[in-house]
Amino acid sequence: MKNYRTVTLKISLLLTLLSPAVFLAQTQPTVKESVEQVKKDFNALKTIFKKKADTKSETETKPNAPNGTNFLHLHGGEIAENVVYVDADRFGHFNHGKAIVHKGTASTMINADGQFVFPYNTYRFYDIGNTYVFRENEVYVNGIFQYEKKAQGGFESYMNAEGKELTGSPETKSVRMGLNGQLLEGVRTLYDRPKNKQGKHPVQHHYITHTGKRYVLGTGLAKIGNGIGVYSEYREGWKLGYMKLSGEKLTEAVFDEAEPFFDGMAVVGQKDQYGIKKYGYVNEKGELAIPLLFSIRPSRFSGGFAKVEPKDRSEFQYAFINKKGEIVFKQTAEDKRKLGNHEFDTFQSYGLTTTTGGFYVMDTLFKVMPKADFFARFGINGISHIHGASYREPNGGMHSGKGLFSVMGETDPKIYFSNNDMNHQGVLRGKELRIGFINLNTKTVVLRIHPTKHILPS
Repeated sequence: MKNYRTVTLKISLLLTLLSPAVFLAQTQPTVKESVEQVKKDFNALKTIFKKKADTKSETETKPNAPNGTNFLHLHGGEIAENVVYVDADRFGHFNHGKAIVHKGTASTMINADGQFVFPYNTYRFYDIGNTYVFRENEVYVNGIFQYEKKAQGGFESYMNAEGKELTGSPETKSVRMGLNGQLLEGVRTLYDRPKNKQGKHPVQHHYITHTGKRYVLGTGLAKIGNGIGVYSEYREGWKLGYMKLSGEKLTEAVFDEAEPFFDGMAVVGQKDQYGIKKYGYVNEKGELAIPLLFSIRPSRFSGGFAKVEPKDRSEFQYAFINKKGEIVFKQTAEDKRKLGNHEFDTFQSYGLTTTTGGFYVMDTLFKVMPKADFFARFGINGISHIHGASYREPNGGMHSGKGLFSVMGETDPKIYFSNNDMNHQGVLRGKELRIGFINLNTKTVVLRIHPTKHILPS
């Protein structure tokens, strides 16, 4: 089993959602300094801290760790030996392996090794809150960066993580693009075309992915996910259906509710002749894979299962179903009382869920264990808490998700936690609060260098 001895910039997007960047800024450099000079200066700074770090670093063997695994615990204030130093004073989150950093009024892009992709002042980059989309306790990153060329005005330029401009084609030059969800979206009014029956010129809806692929549709789509969006038509009232970005209709507009696709399924709702709405699921073939059976809107699918609640709870309080609509796990009121009257949340894509409050953990084999037992499997003792995703909103406020969360497209799923040992008055017994993550793929634990801070500075 691999031991983590350092924490570097390569530790992925998930860590940046919770952790402060492990960087130090030089005191008074100019923005025109070369990357080589910056590295040279910071290497000099690095030696100042090295002895301090070496005297505090400590390898602890946890008695409950599998096979007596050793975990290196870095304490607050330490500098790891191969830490990357970047000439910047503000850092953004990573997005498809790139991040925006600022120094004074200048900005640039860095890669996961801390290298500058562009010199300062080549472009003016903006940190925008909708770089991350939080849907149903999952975090989506779009790989799109908003910028302004140094010599131009306006804020309607976008590039991907490879530096490719996404709005540079003639057909989209006149389209005012907006970032909504995972795609760039814009509307172009065709003033050279005849007006329709409503007296309006036809419009084109433009959609651009982070790879630069462009879709032009005559119909606007909402709740786009997995290349499928929701469209609306008026049929004795507005009805909803699904359409691919290619323009192919997946279903007719027959639903009264239509949610985005998750895990290959989408929740739909339809009213009967009495106006009573029932819910079911549509698959990516456009088939009603699970009939309209549910009176209470069920959850999305994730990890192969969805959470449903019966209207009559005399038999059970809630259940999980598979993609055939079969109940595979259910809990009665008595079952909930045994868990402190907490119930399990929707599964994450990596196949784990917790009760409200994070007191119990369950996997997709429906094995239930106390939170302390779950952490002990990774050699983590003391009092531990699971932490959700946190990031800064455009208005300056903070968004905090529930305990477990997924970053879609993340190849190394991680669980973030804090760990401490307190007495009954809540006072730390000679130990410091430690915050880190469990890498579920490698079954290893990494603790942050700055354990008492929770969120990246803006």
